[in-house]
Amino acid sequence: MAPAWGSADTRAAPLSRTHTHTHTHSPTHAHQPPPRTEMSDAYKAKLRKEYLSLGGSPNTAMGGNYFLYIIILVAVLAVITKLSGAI
Repeated sequence: MAPAWGSADTRAAPLSRTHTHTHTHSPTHAHQPPPRTEMSDAYKAKLRKEYLSLGGSPNTAMGGNYFLYIIILVAVLAVITKLSGAI
């Protein structure tokens, strides 16, 4: 019979130890990422189409990282605002 809810004997049963740790963690057994494979032509075409739909140009390389520029700008403005005593 199971103990009543809230009784003093509500301990969990001990876990069984069925898995034994047999491998070692040495540099020779380090987990390597899977090898990179070439993208298929269909996937390249899909990415190119998506790039063009977002305003990219078909014959120019992708532009700079605009999100990084915005983050840097906001950080600089925050530092200037803090130094000027506005906040």
